[in-house]
Amino acid sequence: MIQRTFPSSSPIQPVYEFVRTSLDPSASTKPFVLWQPPRFHYPEHPIPAKKENPHKAHIIAPASYGNIKGGPTQGLQGGTGGKESLSHLGLVPQSVLLIKWTEDKMNASGYKAPLRSDLLEKIVPLPPAQPKEEMSTKPSPASASATGAGNSTGEKKIPKWLQKGLLKKK
Repeated sequence: MIQRTFPSSSPIQPVYEFVRTSLDPSASTKPFVLWQPPRFHYPEHPIPAKKENPHKAHIIAPASYGNIKGGPTQGLQGGTGGKESLSHLGLVPQSVLLIKWTEDKMNASGYKAPLRSDLLEKIVPLPPAQPKEEMSTKPSPASASATGAGNSTGEKKIPKWLQKGLLKKK
């Protein structure tokens, strides 16, 4: 994981430049896309617009009735590769972006990260996850008296309103 801070008004292109400068020379020329789960892509350059088919006839003229249900919402929607700010893309105050290479072999989990050698020397492994300590089955006498929970026989207390409903005669 490499990290850097960018101004919220910055477009996505400086992020691509930073990633390219962090890659080794052989990988920095290969095309990639920055993305975030679940499927938000942030392309570096504008996506070419689809050419309209002059032979296609619109049976019903498109109406502009505002937001479309299920349509894109502002923030966390992916970019068009234009000049949208990181704030507009929903990448502020912090985000983790992943790299998707166009070559499938580079996307494999076994593929070594193509970082510069000086960055590879600075790698610090993440500490292993600590297992959660299991709570003791018997609470200590001090904690039981402090909380006031439970009685000496070990039975669970049932609220009076629930007892009335459970013990209601039919």
